[in-house]
Amino acid sequence: MIKSMKNKLIISLILFISLVSILTSAFASTDEAGLFCTSDLTNSYGSLTLGLANTGMQGLGFTITAYNTSVNSRTTVMNYINSSGNNYGFYLKCHANSSLLAIVSGNSSSYIYPSDISGNWHFVFLDGCSTAASSNFASAFHTVGYSSRGFLGWYTTVYTDKAYAFSQVFWNQVGTNTVRDAALTAAASVPGSGTTPIKYYGDTSYHGWAW
Repeated sequence: MIKSMKNKLIISLILFISLVSILTSAFASTDEAGLFCTSDLTNSYGSLTLGLANTGMQGLGFTITAYNTSVNSRTTVMNYINSSGNNYGFYLKCHANSSLLAIVSGNSSSYIYPSDISGNWHFVFLDGCSTAASSNFASAFHTVGYSSRGFLGWYTTVYTDKAYAFSQVFWNQVGTNTVRDAALTAAASVPGSGTTPIKYYGDTSYHGWAW
């Protein structure tokens, strides 16, 4: 009798573990992310800020498939943007303005424009000056007008030390809070009026979680 009950308990435990495993697989995210910092910003808080983004994106469930602390090739970044698969997360720290991303500052052949962008992205953070001054890049990544998608950038000039201070708070907040609220909280935590001109486009209820 005791042996029979023990066998039933073991079988029930095996079935429970199998069910948990199936459910975990079924609901596991498939989103992948690529994270890049241009070589001219690597030693100016760039690699540190990139490291925070790496930890933060993984915490949101993204699988990091591209990570480059000193990218100096437009092709490297474009290969990630244009590659097929589950590339739905993207972070880039670079010099920029509202209409271009400079992989090599001052070298126009290295620039990436909104018209170069393809795909339907879930979470994009372009950590460069004025990337969110307009919706050009947010729209190019198809993060505007959809649920569970978001784009983060700066609406004017931002300095690397301030962006780093912002990231220290932001990546600890996002996921628990929405991307928008986490960004506002992080921006408010950095001393100096207007030093962290963050702007968000997309679903205001999106928490940044990978799909």
